[in-house]
Formats: sequence, structure tokens, C-alpha cells
Amino acid sequence: MQKSPLLAIFLVVFIDLLGFGIILPLLPFYAEHLGASEVQVGLLLVTYAAAQFVGAPIIGSLSDRFGRRRILVLSQVGTVLGFALLGLATSLPMLFLARFVGGIMASNITVAQAYISDVTDESNRARGLALIGAAFGLGFILGPVFGGLLATFNFALPAFAAAAVAFLSLLVTITVLPEPPQRRRSGQGGPIATFKAIFRLSQRPLLKPLYLTGFLSALALICFQSCFALYGERRYSFGPRETGLLLAYVGVVTVILQAGFTGRLVKHFGEERLIITGTILLYASLMITAIAWIWPILLLSLMLVALGSGLIGPSLQSLLIRTSEADERGQVLGVYTSLDSLARMVAPIPATWMLGAVAPGAPLLLGGVLAALAGVAAYGVYRRRPVLSQAI
Repeated sequence: MQKSPLLAIFLVVFIDLLGFGIILPLLPFYAEHLGASEVQVGLLLVTYAAAQFVGAPIIGSLSDRFGRRRILVLSQVGTVLGFALLGLATSLPMLFLARFVGGIMASNITVAQAYISDVTDESNRARGLALIGAAFGLGFILGPVFGGLLATFNFALPAFAAAAVAFLSLLVTITVLPEPPQRRRSGQGGPIATFKAIFRLSQRPLLKPLYLTGFLSALALICFQSCFALYGERRYSFGPRETGLLLAYVGVVTVILQAGFTGRLVKHFGEERLIITGTILLYASLMITAIAWIWPILLLSLMLVALGSGLIGPSLQSLLIRTSEADERGQVLGVYTSLDSLARMVAPIPATWMLGAVAPGAPLLLGGVLAALAGVAAYGVYRRRPVLSQAI
């Protein structure tokens, strides 16, 4: 494993996710402060996801053509702009514009994943991808804590802090991150080629069950993510500070799992078994959270959310890379990220509607059903294990 590039990309992703984590506990309360209803909060989340859905395969494909580092720099400039617009927002339309810009540029995580694939080999790729997950977790440990505390003074303050952190990430990319050596890329990019790739790759027999599992598990997780702040507000009277601390707790569990155990678990059990285990844990966590009535139960269910999602993500990404050629990995991972964004477009509106119209725990029950369906799809991946083990 080429340690210097991995440490550099880890630092870039960590700082980037720190900025995202700062505003995470703020947004639902910020939107309500500007007069948004539950469904409008869901629409705000959909706007971000729709922009990411469009941007991820395009940015992934452009990184295949023009280089990972160059596209990372370009997208991070846009990220700084998106956070600055968020801090300046004084109305719902401005808030929606800020999240659209942020969603387009948030697709750079696809480039980070492709970068990992460029500087690792088959024996340590899962560990390298787990570093991305650990960077996510660390960002979610510190970011929500800072964001929740800053939001108690002013809703705009966390957004400007996130812009400053994103600018720091840009500086690290420019000064520290090298371009991956010995690149083999297709030379094809642009929107038309990218969306053709989405259709082509999603029909490939080895990739299709992996994409389906990722999409269903993302739907389940987003039913939780899109409603957690409002769920906590209505059931436990949580504000941004309490929401931030609980999200930080989820981040701690994720970091411990992905930084310390994922690589070893993959070597002992294989990605396919870990995906199945992750869907089972995700199902259990959402069902428990829906009926949790005391703090200890809630803390247990949140730990299971972190464990389940922490097992699914890196394992799926590792299998996707194994079943793709070196010159198309940016596109393959871009489609995966786009499906995650599609789930973020589909789930928030019905989930937030159910929270307001049915009960605070209703969207979590819906997520549990979707997690069970993801488990069925994951079993289909497991049945194809002999074929997957022979893939590139």
C-alpha cells in the first residue's frame, strides 16, 4: 500500500466531511427557522441529492479523463461557494440554491474512492476504502459537535465555519495530494457518455445485484437520516446540540469499526457475508429506534445503525472495484454514488411526510422494511460468490 497518497487522500476526505458534518445537525432546524414544513425539509434534502445524482457520474467520468487531483480541486472550489451561500441564506429559495450547489460539488467523494482504487491492489483495497469510511466517521464525530454548538449562537455561523473548513481541504489537495501514478483511463467523459455508462453498467450481470443491494440499503438508511433531527425534536425535545452529539456518537462507532476491523473482517469472512450481516444489523437498528422510549435503548439502536452501514458501504465498493476494469472505475463508483443520491431523492419526502402525518417513528419502520429487502438482494450477491471471486 502506498502510504503517502493514502494518508493524503484520507486527510482531504476527513477535512471535507468535517465541513459537511458541521452543518448536518443544523439544516432541519435552519429550514424550520425560515418557515419550512416537514415536507419542505424533505424537499431540501431531495434538492441536494438530485444535484449529487446528476454530478456524481459526470465528475467521476471527468476524473477518469482529466485526472483525480484536478477534478478534486475544481469540485472543492464549488464546495466552498456552496457553504458560503448557505451562511448568507435569508429565505428558503436561497437555502435551496445553496444546497443545490453543495450537492453538485459533493460528488467529489466518487473521485476519492477512485483515487483509492488507483493506489491500492486487490489484497488491501477493502482496507483502503475503509479509510474513506473512517474519514467519514471522524468528520461526523467532530463536525456535528462543532455545528451543534455553533448553532446555539447563530444558524449562519456553522455554515461559514464549514466554508472555512472546505477551503482548508482545498489547500491540502493543492499542496499535499499527488496525482495517482500509472493511470489507465478511458478518455471518455461528458454528460452523454456518462449517462450511457449508467445504463450499461447497471445491466451488467455482476454489477446489477451489487447496485440493487446498495440502492435498497441506502433507501433504508436515508429514511433514518432524513428524519432523525425532527424525530429527536418531537420525541425527545432535542435541539441542534443534542442532535450533533448523537451523530458524533454514531461517527465514533463507525470509525472504530472501519479503521480497526473492516480489513480483517473482509479477509476472514469475505465482502459478501459482511454485506448480509450489515443489512441484518440495519434492519434491527431501525426497528428498535422506531419504538425506543428511553436513552439506553436509543443509544443501542444508533450503535447498530453505525455497525450496519459501516459494514455495507466498504464491502460493496470493494466488490464493485473487483468487477470493473481499471479505466472505468471512476464511472462504476460514480454510478454507485448516483444510486445513493437517487435514494436520497426518493426517500426524504415520504419519510418526512410520514413523520408529520402518521407518527415520529413511522419512517423508521419503513426503513426497516427496506433494509429487509436489501438483505434479500444481498443474499443474491452471496449466491454469486463463486463468480465474483473469479472477477477482475
